[in-house]
Order: sequence, then C-alpha cells, then structure tokens
Amino acid sequence: MRASSLGDDILGSQATEQFRELADARTAEGMAATGALGIADMLIAQFAKPQEPAK
Repeated sequence: MRASSLGDDILGSQATEQFRELADARTAEGMAATGALGIADMLIAQFAKPQEPAK
C-alpha cells in the first residue's frame, strides 16, 4: 500500500518513515489478533469444498 505513492512526501524524513512503519505494524497486529478481514475463514471454506477428481 505504501509503495503506491503518487510522489515524494513534502514532509518526508527518516523519522516519519519509521513512525509509519511502526504504525503499519501495529495496525497489522491488531487486525491479525481480531480476525478483522476474515481471510482465514474464506480459505477454510474454500479448501473444505469437495473437489472433483482430475480426468
């Protein structure tokens, strides 16, 4: 998500970048802890479907 920027940040600095990385990591940890996206449930449902044998 961060890689798709439209240009250089006017206020960009190492401190700003480090803060963003820490904030992104904290957000990701929170989402993983709560299952906010439900990706695991979607994968389980997909792999639980019976598969047809290959012909």
